[in-house]
Order: sequence, then structure tokens, then C-alpha cells
Amino acid sequence: MDEEDLDNVKKDLAKVSAVGTQIMELTGQLCEIFKDDALAVVRDNAQTFFATQLQKTNELTEEELLDALCFFCDFVLNTSINKDSAMLAQLTAKYIEVAESSVCEN
Repeated sequence: MDEEDLDNVKKDLAKVSAVGTQIMELTGQLCEIFKDDALAVVRDNAQTFFATQLQKTNELTEEELLDALCFFCDFVLNTSINKDSAMLAQLTAKYIEVAESSVCEN
């Protein structure tokens, strides 16, 4: 793999990352506008993706990490998923881990 191949891979990864950002923005709007009416759709179609992202924070770009964190902020703030204490405990631990990591030094 030469530099040109690596550049092409980076461009392709940027496109995938952009789709993740669009999904985060869309699901955030769904949660904000439709509240619990959107809960099942967002949970069933996006939660697993962003939860998986949070499990591999060291491998993510800053944008991908922000997308995952923002997704859960919107989801928890605007739906009754905020009553799931086990999930909230896991998210809190992950947010603290991220806040204490080198990612937040910048």
C-alpha cells in the first residue's frame, strides 16, 4: 500500500464518518421533536451503532467520538430512556472515562 492508496482509504473513511454525523443529527432531531414516539425507532436503528462506537473510543476520530457522545445526550435528554438506570450508569462511567482521557486535553 503506497501513499496514494492510503490517501484514498482516508477519503473513504471520511465519507463513512460523515454518514455517522448525519445519522447522529437526524436521530437527535427525531428525539427532540417526537420524544418518546421516536424512542423505539432510534433505539432499534441507531443505539447499537453508537454504543459500539463508545466501546472503542481509542480507535475513533475526534468527530466520531463527539457524534457518539452527542447521540446519547440527545437520546437520554429527550426520551424516557433516561429511566434506564443501568444504561445511565454505563454512560456516566464512559463519559467520565472520556473526560479523563487524553482526548480532552485539547
